[in-house]
Amino acid sequence: SLAVRAGATGAAARFLSSANGKKVGFIGLGKMGAGMVQNLADAGHKLVVYDANPATTAAVAHSVGAEPASSPADVVRKLGSSAAVISMVPNDKALWAVVKGEDGIFEATAKGSGLLHISCSTVSPFTSRALSDECEAAGVVHVSAPAFARPDGIAKRQAYFPISGGDTVARSASIELIGTTSPETFDFGDDPGAANVVKLSGNYLIASSIQSIAEAMALAEKNGLDRVQVMNMLSSTIFDCLIYKGYGQRVSERDHKPGGFALELGLKDVALVKDTAARSGVPMPVASVLHDRWLAAYAKGRGEVDWSAVALSTSEDSGVDVSAALAKAMRAVEEEKAAR
Repeated sequence: SLAVRAGATGAAARFLSSANGKKVGFIGLGKMGAGMVQNLADAGHKLVVYDANPATTAAVAHSVGAEPASSPADVVRKLGSSAAVISMVPNDKALWAVVKGEDGIFEATAKGSGLLHISCSTVSPFTSRALSDECEAAGVVHVSAPAFARPDGIAKRQAYFPISGGDTVARSASIELIGTTSPETFDFGDDPGAANVVKLSGNYLIASSIQSIAEAMALAEKNGLDRVQVMNMLSSTIFDCLIYKGYGQRVSERDHKPGGFALELGLKDVALVKDTAARSGVPMPVASVLHDRWLAAYAKGRGEVDWSAVALSTSEDSGVDVSAALAKAMRAVEEEKAAR
């Protein structure tokens, strides 16, 4: 309704007028979320934080001097007069649970409070649109701002965020906060699903690049060339850009240790691309191939290594033994789990 929307916009405007140093809620403290929390703390924001893993909540809260919460609803309650919560969760189901589930944001949101919810998760644009409608009915304004970055990029404040949903005031308030992690944000208007379409489009291009690099390196290797030398030449000349440099190194060197973006999450994103394309009436034949490649790698038990490990399957299909590289990546997974 107009009254609900006006209340939400008013709250966002109040937040914007004194955003610097404001108390902010943050839900989802994985590698990406924890990095954003650190950046917000460094910028002077007071924080209330929550993760589904209580040990993670406690550890992150201690490391940045934040107030821990026991649930998303508890985050909202502890914010008091503050009006902004950021979430960074792994999938659509988790996002719905954060907002509408038991002890979710809605349980602690008073009608007309105008809470600003900024979703930095990679989810379906249809999820964002449906969630935005329900948020508006509950007096919450929903803004989508999925992050383009790996955890090291978050830590270096080198993430890029498409942003959409709410209105210009709500997006301006959101940019004040995500700007602590990003040198630049890109406003795609009022449609809350728009930013998610941008994010899926970008991840589709990255997945296509990983698979293409894998095939090109297999071709070079089977013709007796040093695959690393070939990739170094290509990524320093005609493919001199972030994606080809980063993933070119990982694929050519078969460096697929975890810590960046898990293969199981890559499969989720490629599946979202396929679903969005189908629901939008857009044929994307390459997306179907990519989905099969990531699904096959996941079915082999490689879901926890870096998503660039899909390239190992291309080498295997070429008759190349990659067992040593795979074993190294799987050992790194176990070491990471032991260190948690």
